[in-house]
Amino acid sequence: MKFNSFCAGDTENGEVYRLREGLGLVGYVQTSIDRLLNYLGPGLGPSPDGKARMEWTIQFADGMVVSIYDWKSSGPIEEVEIWNIAGEGIKVLERVREVLNLQGTAVQIWPK
Repeated sequence: MKFNSFCAGDTENGEVYRLREGLGLVGYVQTSIDRLLNYLGPGLGPSPDGKARMEWTIQFADGMVVSIYDWKSSGPIEEVEIWNIAGEGIKVLERVREVLNLQGTAVQIWPK
């Protein structure tokens, strides 16, 4: 599955933030930051508003966009196990499952 995972250097012109406009919370993924870093790369780092300490924005070849992030979590980022998934509808959940090579209930629809 082809996709582009944006990194911190991609935020300078604001393109990645425009891509995320209109995305809403659709579910959660239970995984480690190590898995996210391994499959998605370094990510964007903290959100501009400080509510997420780490986030990834991904755009698939067909234009679908998904954002994965911790939301107001506390404690070490390495201990975060539940990550929010934002997108345009629940169809992004299956894409997240595929990209992260996850099985079963690791990806769940909102509300949990």
